[in-house]
Amino acid sequence: MGNLNRATYLYFFDSKYLINKDDYKYNNKFNDEISEALFRTEESIDNIGILKGAIVLEQLCKKPTYIKGGGNHITSSYSIDENLYYTLLLKLTDSLTGNWHTFSRSRFLNLCTNTVPYIECVVITNITLNLAKKIDNQLSDLEYYIGGSTMDYQNPLHVILFNEYLMHSVRIVNNEICYVDAADINNWEIYYPNYTLKFVDEFVFDNNIRDIWRNNLSTGGLDAVKVFFNKGRDYHHNKVGLALMRAVFEGKIDKEFELEINYPDAESAIVIPRKKLENYALDLTHPDGRTKAKYFKEALSIEQTDWRYMEEQIRLGIHEAEVSGIKIDEHGIKYYADIGVSGRNGVNKVIRTAWIIRKNEPIQLTTLYPLDFKEQFEVNYDIRPLLAVSKEDEKEGADKWSEVYRLANQLGEVYLSECVPTPVFIEGFSGYGSEGLLGWAYINIYDLQHEFIKWLEFNRLGHVYEDYYRIVVDRKGCYEKSVAFAEGVCKVLRANEIDCEVIKHLD
Repeated sequence: MGNLNRATYLYFFDSKYLINKDDYKYNNKFNDEISEALFRTEESIDNIGILKGAIVLEQLCKKPTYIKGGGNHITSSYSIDENLYYTLLLKLTDSLTGNWHTFSRSRFLNLCTNTVPYIECVVITNITLNLAKKIDNQLSDLEYYIGGSTMDYQNPLHVILFNEYLMHSVRIVNNEICYVDAADINNWEIYYPNYTLKFVDEFVFDNNIRDIWRNNLSTGGLDAVKVFFNKGRDYHHNKVGLALMRAVFEGKIDKEFELEINYPDAESAIVIPRKKLENYALDLTHPDGRTKAKYFKEALSIEQTDWRYMEEQIRLGIHEAEVSGIKIDEHGIKYYADIGVSGRNGVNKVIRTAWIIRKNEPIQLTTLYPLDFKEQFEVNYDIRPLLAVSKEDEKEGADKWSEVYRLANQLGEVYLSECVPTPVFIEGFSGYGSEGLLGWAYINIYDLQHEFIKWLEFNRLGHVYEDYYRIVVDRKGCYEKSVAFAEGVCKVLRANEIDCEVIKHLD
């Protein structure tokens, strides 16, 4: 907003103060406090801008949980993803205290830890730090003033919360005080008699603000992006819900439907039946599936015994894929998604997967088949982990299992590096646990006769426990990091025909 050569500063107020006061409905109180403080500094107001509004971090954390509709109507329910909310809250607080600030971390966190916006914010753009400090000093005696901070235009979380989500209130340009709402300039004609007051229908602000963080992320910006990717991404079941709503709005669905998409995690939302892979799409003897099986074998070196590998390839690609061709019939909600698959020979191809959602059931794969050459499209396979070595390079005996173990640990480390634990806030205490819940994970391998078990025993990795083999994963007592590492390991083991499962344990 305005000239960004100087900086932008934020001023926070406790909105709970107004709830128990007679002037609760006087919602411009904090804006007026800023106006008066700015006037008292006796500094120039040329080329500054003012924004105002509540910090609505919870808006970034809303996920659809239930959709009902058909014809020309639709209703939906949302819930707040608390893991995402509290993680973003801690990153936001860290970023606000990284430069000039005057507020207490504990007070700020206490006002935000119930996912209700109790903090109002007034933003002043294009001012010097010296002026920012003077304004802060003028406000410091107010019991409902929390403190000031510095805005980081290289952090998308700041840009969204303190620019895009706030109301643009005042802008001073060429000796004119432009405003949308007269309530925002209470007494300004007295404060600044040499300026002209000008009502405008709306403001036209700089369009390059988003480009700042897109071109160069700050440390806080990198942290925010990592949280969005790790905890805030649209997983496949979220995309299905959005595709349904879009289809209703476009008049493509007239049948009545209900869909619950409140799954505990992304993986449990998706069911890939073993028989659809092993006894159909990869079965060279199946009367309907053999042409598909022939393609997968010849083009990708994926055979019937590689059904677990194919399952993991589908699970890797489904969350990146777009939901297409969505429709509803008497059986349920149907659609397809095109997914990039890496073969056991290093060749990459796009395949089409078809899915169904029956009432009160998870999403289930119904079929898969190769796309024609002209329908193939580019997929960024570089970001895909390597689940198994190519069959041409596959080794035998101990060397084979050593390589499998190396790949499993490699993917475990990738999942670990991407993991952002949800901080733990303890009610009644000002502190928090940035590493989240305490706990660990087990990797249970169920075939004690498997050659891989012998290799593990020989190398003293894990131990036999009851009727299965167990590997303990403990990443410094951090529950989420331990689980993330274990899930990465298991994804590789399953792709190499090793039946295993992650068991989670909270301390």
